Amino acid sequence: MKLEELIVGGFVNFVRAGTDVGGTLVSPTFKPASNDASWGSLGCVTEFRPATETQEFTVNCPRTSGGYQRRKKTIAISDTLAFDVAETSAEFWELLMGFSDPIVDATAQVPFEKSERKIDGWLQFQARGDDGQDRIVLDVYVELRLTDGTVFNENPVRPVYEAEVVETALNSAVPDDIVA
Repeated sequence: MKLEELIVGGFVNFVRAGTDVGGTLVSPTFKPASNDASWGSLGCVTEFRPATETQEFTVNCPRTSGGYQRRKKTIAISDTLAFDVAETSAEFWELLMGFSDPIVDATAQVPFEKSERKIDGWLQFQARGDDGQDRIVLDVYVELRLTDGTVFNENPVRPVYEAEVVETALNSAVPDDIVA
């Protein structure tokens, strides 16, 4: 077993659904290769908070000796990745302004038009140790949203995202340099 005291930071890359990659559209059933130019950075992660929503069931089962025995079962029903980044991106501004289309510089759009403010696509999170080694590279299809935690003031803007994981067979997490 490998035990280590480690500071872990991260980087987040994203490619939106519908992006054409070599004639195939990005979707839950098609993920671009990690080195494909279609991936864009959402920034340097300053905080990363994975969360699992669970549901608990209680079952009263009869005992063979008589009476009942209570059993509890907890199951995961959804996984969410919340993260803050140090930079803004086109996705940040699109979600913040509620635009219905991706941003094109100097092209006007109606603000706050999109009622469901999310962007579907593939998110890649690289959890990198302070030794420069990736510990986990997570590729998941998500619904990306901006949370209410983003503020404008005298300090640099720190976008706060929430990504709800969508189940697909292509979701993956590749651990490295964890057990050895």
